[in-house]
Amino acid sequence: MKEKEMLMKKKRLWIAALVVGFILVSVALTAKGTQEGPTEAPKGPRAVEIFSWFTTGGEATGLAALIQEVERVYPDMKVTNSVVAGGGGDQFKAVLVSRMRGGDPPDTFLVQPGGSLIETWVKTDFMEPITDLFKSEGWVDVMPANMLDLLRYDGEYWSVPTHVNRTGNIWYNKNVFAKYGITSLPDTYPQLFTLLDKMKADGLIPVAMGTLRGYEVGQNFETILASLMTVEQYSGLWHGNTKWTDPKVTEALGYLKKMMTYVNNDHSAMPWQDAIEYMISGKAAFLNVQGDWVDGWMSAVKDQRDVSMIARTAPVGCKTRFLFNCDTWALPKGAPHRANALDLLRVFGSKKGQEAFAPKKGAIAARTDVDLAAFNPYLRTDIADFKAHQLYPSVAHGVAASESWRASFLDEINLFATKTGDIVKTQAKLQAIADEELSRK
Repeated sequence: MKEKEMLMKKKRLWIAALVVGFILVSVALTAKGTQEGPTEAPKGPRAVEIFSWFTTGGEATGLAALIQEVERVYPDMKVTNSVVAGGGGDQFKAVLVSRMRGGDPPDTFLVQPGGSLIETWVKTDFMEPITDLFKSEGWVDVMPANMLDLLRYDGEYWSVPTHVNRTGNIWYNKNVFAKYGITSLPDTYPQLFTLLDKMKADGLIPVAMGTLRGYEVGQNFETILASLMTVEQYSGLWHGNTKWTDPKVTEALGYLKKMMTYVNNDHSAMPWQDAIEYMISGKAAFLNVQGDWVDGWMSAVKDQRDVSMIARTAPVGCKTRFLFNCDTWALPKGAPHRANALDLLRVFGSKKGQEAFAPKKGAIAARTDVDLAAFNPYLRTDIADFKAHQLYPSVAHGVAASESWRASFLDEINLFATKTGDIVKTQAKLQAIADEELSRK
């Protein structure tokens, strides 16, 4: 198990180093391609290539529906759907780096806004702004201001969001919770741990968890941070206004350390799709902090199996706090089929396009004017909460910080949760990581 964890850590560090390293070396070398791009082929279908990691479950069915909408609007367009499997896109990002460095960009690719988009690609001059598309399509008027902030840099917009996922959810077995007379988690962590102690004594696995992909412990930790901090304090961690030695970080690490004592022993060997089986079978009470994509997974499998026992509730302290991830599509400089890519992005950001994609993925639209009838009751609740709640960007999914910061953060939190448990040293290391990352800006 130690060898597997070391390999996972080395892989994340390699991917982050590859992203940062190739950018530093290649910025001066990638003048290839202009904003106009190469000349389009005058005959045959209008080709366009999209590049992502959406290969399974609701992600795949949603993307297929979105491509179908593109080809409905543009019957002469043929979309090539290039994908690289791997939860969270780590493998995909390594391939993307290779393609971009080699002068072989796709027409558009999937990227998280904020740190992943701006720090990794925009500031290094690999991308073309699409501000004119935002203006012509009226997207500035139908997307929330805080969403637009993540897409904007130096007065320009750089990518089109297709959906928003709430990352901080607790998915639980209704039958197990009923035995304990509850339908939600307690309001405080001490109360939660008292409940989990009772469940453990009764022979249950209190918390089902799969950490194979590497982001899951970090996602849990950022949720605990959000439960204890204001938006300003939380965001300050990524902008230098809040120190990682802050007492609230100390408290959050203590709660994470305690939480890990209640999870299944084989968590490091499985993704959440396997860990959820403990919860479905009644061997575990709930699945620890996973996003709306669980709803997309449930929708994809509901005709093959019974998932009616699964329900969602808020993590401790997060009833009015919305942790989110957002996936967007950007336009590289030198896109082989630039004009076609712009037409495709026009559909991706359209009302019909988002209504086709987001519900099947298990997500809400990035637009605020979509038809609520296209979304199930669960997602309609998310739509209302997204408008009303405090919004906290996820670092585990690359929104709050750059790729290199995300990788270092996840490695340190995974090491703390599974090995050292040393709160003081971990806070010092997290602060050192922050100092290094902030010095690059």
